[in-house]
Amino acid sequence: PTSIVVNTSNNEILVGDNSWIFTFGRTADGNAAYTRELKPSGWGAAPDYGATPDTMIAGLIRLAIDLSNDEIIAASPNNSVIVAHARSGSQNPAPLRAISARSTGLIGPTGIAVDLANNEIYVASGTSHFAGQGAMFPQVFVFPRTADGGILPKRKFWSTSPIVQWPGGDIVFEPDAGEVFVADEWGDRVIVFNGKADGGVIPSRVIVGAATGLYRPNGLAIDPATNELFVSNYGSTLNVFNKNGNGNQVPTRAVDAGLFARGLF
Repeated sequence: PTSIVVNTSNNEILVGDNSWIFTFGRTADGNAAYTRELKPSGWGAAPDYGATPDTMIAGLIRLAIDLSNDEIIAASPNNSVIVAHARSGSQNPAPLRAISARSTGLIGPTGIAVDLANNEIYVASGTSHFAGQGAMFPQVFVFPRTADGGILPKRKFWSTSPIVQWPGGDIVFEPDAGEVFVADEWGDRVIVFNGKADGGVIPSRVIVGAATGLYRPNGLAIDPATNELFVSNYGSTLNVFNKNGNGNQVPTRAVDAGLFARGLF
């Protein structure tokens, strides 16, 4: 699995798993059956990288949930698409919307976050491992929440220093401070931007350094109740920081999960 979203309103969890989205009861345990499955039709266990199925979801997807509009929004890297589906969708429906044309500039999107207050979505886009799409300077794209087709982003922003590398990096939006957190996987750091940024900017903060224990961070989550930032590293560790942390900060605690984690919510 590459992404897990907890939906407390409907008492369920949604799991992104290489082009599939499974829904389980929130308290599911052991060999529990899923309650819904959103899947590409005609694909077996090993999908054809670069193909575009009917759901338009292809690859190691990341998910965001929009409870106000009862939608799931997925970043699909293999075909460079941002897809919106009904939360209750199952089997292989066509998406409600899909930001998909190459004119948008998206290449291998690796993370998605929703800002309901401003009716926007943030997309981490950059160097792609998939489908021979080539390289692109990593950026955060900002689209209207209801964007569809080849609509251009409202704005794009990126770090001028440090230069972000982040293939595989997750992204989260923190609404209280209006900040965007990006996991720079290849840079071993978490970079924090003002959500209103436009163009090349100096980040608000960068959590980086030997004391942080970060190693190829790829999953992010924020707990608003405790003001904590959770960061999953390549391998099996989970580091927890104050969300306002900066620099070579020692985590407040660290967990060895004993598993490979690529997505948090």
